[in-house]
Amino acid sequence: MAFDWIAGTALVVGMGSLYLTYQSTKSAKRAIDTSIELYEKQKQDAAHAEEISKKKQLQSLCYLIQNEVSSNIIHMSKFVTFCNIVWNEKLLSFNYNNLGSEPFLQYETENDIKDGFIFIKHSSKIIDKYLLEISKIDSELINELLKLRYTIEHYNDKFLISLQSFIKVNPPISDLITYLNDSKVFITEYQRQSMGVLEYCTKKSLGI
Repeated sequence: MAFDWIAGTALVVGMGSLYLTYQSTKSAKRAIDTSIELYEKQKQDAAHAEEISKKKQLQSLCYLIQNEVSSNIIHMSKFVTFCNIVWNEKLLSFNYNNLGSEPFLQYETENDIKDGFIFIKHSSKIIDKYLLEISKIDSELINELLKLRYTIEHYNDKFLISLQSFIKVNPPISDLITYLNDSKVFITEYQRQSMGVLEYCTKKSLGI
């Protein structure tokens, strides 16, 4: 039987075509796999860069909030000292004075210690300014800041004004003890919230 050159040639050409198709498909798969690997790496790099960016942003914001809350705590410390003296019934006398730029209270204890504090409102300007930014990068901090923001507002607009009005009339020490005892929960909670935010922001601002 004679060899069919036409059929043979067609077979060889067909096999060659299949091989070329296989090689082409193999190359295409390699290209796709490489593209996928590059895409995944780019995603990881982008996510890592975003994480670093958010961390740096949080550090900066926490530094600003730390300074504001720390300043409030310093202003409040003299008042809290006075409250502890009243709560422990060690107050001997007190005198309200509004002759200067800021009204203040002077007092003397049973141990002959003389001191005082200024009736000054606390700041929340930094907290107010950056609440939205913080809500996008730290869910734990934003929850604490919202609570602290409400407490500062209550302290400034209600508690401080009410206390000042009460002390102006020079009430008996026994009435002052009752008044501050009734406010003890609020005062100690404000302290707790402030110290909690300060500690958290200090750690974050240091990158801890």
